[in-house]
Amino acid sequence: MPKRILILGAHGMLGHIALKYFSTQKLFKVFGTYRRSIPLFSKRLNLSSAPLYQWDALKNLSSIKKNIFKLKPNVIINCIADLECQDENFKKAFLLNSYLPQYISHICHKMSILFIHISTDGVFSGQKGNYNTDDTPDAFDNYGLTKISGEQIRSGIIIRASIIGRNIMKQHGILDWMINGKEKKASGYVDYIFNGITTLELVKSIEKILKKNKNPKNKKIYHIGSSAITKHNLLRIINKVYNLRKDITSKRAGKINRSLSTNNFFSPKKNIEQQLIEYKKFSNIIY
Repeated sequence: MPKRILILGAHGMLGHIALKYFSTQKLFKVFGTYRRSIPLFSKRLNLSSAPLYQWDALKNLSSIKKNIFKLKPNVIINCIADLECQDENFKKAFLLNSYLPQYISHICHKMSILFIHISTDGVFSGQKGNYNTDDTPDAFDNYGLTKISGEQIRSGIIIRASIIGRNIMKQHGILDWMINGKEKKASGYVDYIFNGITTLELVKSIEKILKKNKNPKNKKIYHIGSSAITKHNLLRIINKVYNLRKDITSKRAGKINRSLSTNNFFSPKKNIEQQLIEYKKFSNIIY
């Protein structure tokens, strides 16, 4: 019997790729939630086998219970995150980044559902680098603080990663910026280090986790990503893979190193260029 997966935030950067990928795998039956009233993204994804449910956590958080009880998923993957964490938006960011994963985790624990929560390397300040899962998160910005709080789940799997991908509903992120930008030059930080991973490759890592994990009531943290790279070198690789012919210049961020120790079974063996080539081919029919 296929494993039933419910993806929260299926319209987002990671969520729509997870929805598309898992819907093509015979071992899984996938469902998704979206926030807007008209799921235009489903038409672009060309999905017929992945039922979608409208759910706005900001308006009615507890209503998700009804769909969870109805669908009886084996797995819930939380792809919801709010990046706009300025002081005036902090209440909204706290609800989505902090309270929501704690709330869903509690439901999953009671129902023996495996909860996978997507966190970020942004829980770390970037002052040290090569962070392992035992290091204490030390971010001091609003986004990092809300994501740290969101990791206080009762049970489930926390994945810290820095994803690279395109958006289907609105354009933001480094890949959209590079592809859609009209400028002939792009400037990247030579002293900002991180472990980028494409959304497609992260979804494949999640698939590995699903095949290995047997106990939904354990709590584990995984750092998943590629080899450490600077933002400047990432722009050069994007420029090459997408044949953008931009002039890539350098700038400085002030020595930020958010690299993660990713020496585990679930991190990809492919380098970021190989991942981007595969991602480009997989996503060409979407954008």
